[in-house]
Amino acid sequence: MELSDLQRIEIKKYRDNGDSLADISRRTEIDYSTLYREVRLPERGYGSAPEYLAYLMNYNSKRAPNRTLARLISDQLREFGWTGAELAKRVGTTTATISRAKNGKTIPKPEVLRRIFVALALPYNDARGMMADNPPKDLTK
Repeated sequence: MELSDLQRIEIKKYRDNGDSLADISRRTEIDYSTLYREVRLPERGYGSAPEYLAYLMNYNSKRAPNRTLARLISDQLREFGWTGAELAKRVGTTTATISRAKNGKTIPKPEVLRRIFVALALPYNDARGMMADNPPKDLTK
């Protein structure tokens, strides 16, 4: 659905008032996906939905090592019956660091990653294979 000029003016008025896209969708009866495509994507700097989808495909392909690590950590925590906070204490790092790794957001620094693997009784070669594109200097030290 293409937005009319009047709809765009109305949406701008609501956005200037700080209304969310969900609120605007309810008030204007314009479906949320149309609002996201026509309002939010340009706000984020994307010219079109295909451009945004291309970005997502590239971004997600780079996150594969993170998801692999997240799966390894989650599986081992479940097996040991530990929480992320317990692992953080054993490793000597913050719960935020463990949380980001467990959720696939980041790969910790090599020395922290090595301690995570030791605490979870995982062989280091798993980490090396998992991060072939961006390997840490040395996980065995």
